[in-house]
Amino acid sequence: MGEMHSDLSVYVGTFAGGAAGAHTVLSPVTLKIGDVIKSVLNLTDSVDLTSEFSITANDTIDNTGGTATTGDDLLILFIQSSDYGKSLVDPSDM
Repeated sequence: MGEMHSDLSVYVGTFAGGAAGAHTVLSPVTLKIGDVIKSVLNLTDSVDLTSEFSITANDTIDNTGGTATTGDDLLILFIQSSDYGKSLVDPSDM
């Protein structure tokens, strides 16, 4: 089981929906590989899409093979690994 941390900040980003695949996240802080997605919400349809997404590059998340969200507004909540000083992703999960 992973370590518990109560001193991390949750960051918010937004992105425009589109075909399933790569999406660019707009956030005041850079979303990076090693950060942890806590939630991805489709604000237009009130649907939780968290399980479909992964971080594939800086400021990019991907849901290839997932739900198309063309014309929708989406919100991402994430924890940035730099707050903790190392990746928050377990290497065995990659």
